[in-house]
Parts: sequence; C-alpha cells; structure tokens
Amino acid sequence: PAEPEPIKAKQAEAESYITRHRTTTREAIVDLHIESMVEDHKELDPTEMLSLQLSYFAKCLESAIADNYYKVTFIHGIGAGVLRNAIRERLKEYPQVYFQPAPANKFGTGAIDVMITHQKEL
Repeated sequence: PAEPEPIKAKQAEAESYITRHRTTTREAIVDLHIESMVEDHKELDPTEMLSLQLSYFAKCLESAIADNYYKVTFIHGIGAGVLRNAIRERLKEYPQVYFQPAPANKFGTGAIDVMITHQKEL
C-alpha cells in the first residue's frame, strides 16, 4: 500500500489538537493554565512552562485554522501578563486572525478571543 501523504497526515494530526477543545461547531475554548496541561508542572522552571504553553497555543491555533474554526478562546490567566503578551506577539504572525479580550463576564480578564477569517480564494 502507498504511504499516506505527509501533508495530509500533518493536517489530520493538527486537527486533533483543537477537536478536544471544541464547544460548538467551529468554536473552541483552550485552557493554557500550566496545571491543566502538565501533571508535574512544579518540576518546570518559568521558561519551560512558557515554552510549553506557547507551543500548545500554536498547535491549537494552527489546528483550528486547518479545521475551519472561526473562533477560539484561549484562557491565559491573569498573572504578570507574560503569557498574554507572548500570545499577542505570536498572533501577529497570522494574517488571517484578529483578536480581542474575551468577555469579562464569562472569563474575567484572563482570556483572549481569536477570530479566524477563511478566504475562499487565494
């Protein structure tokens, strides 16, 4: 049997990241609190934690884009704003997204809504 195309396999893998966070059709909420991602997070230093959180953020965002989601809420928490600011910087690398603070009545000030635009033709 023929080997599957790497691009297709990569897309299928990417799509699985966002699927576990889906709330409704084409929407998801992703909690980036380190304790929701890693059991033994106390073993990690702050740089490792941030690296893991940003990596998971990127995988979920790319998965959402590949799977035609139109909104993903990322819960970054309040803290010192390091993760929030890093996410905002990363989002500038994605021309097909725009973002705003998530509704405070639902998430407080610790979340960001990322809206994804999908162009029919390039």
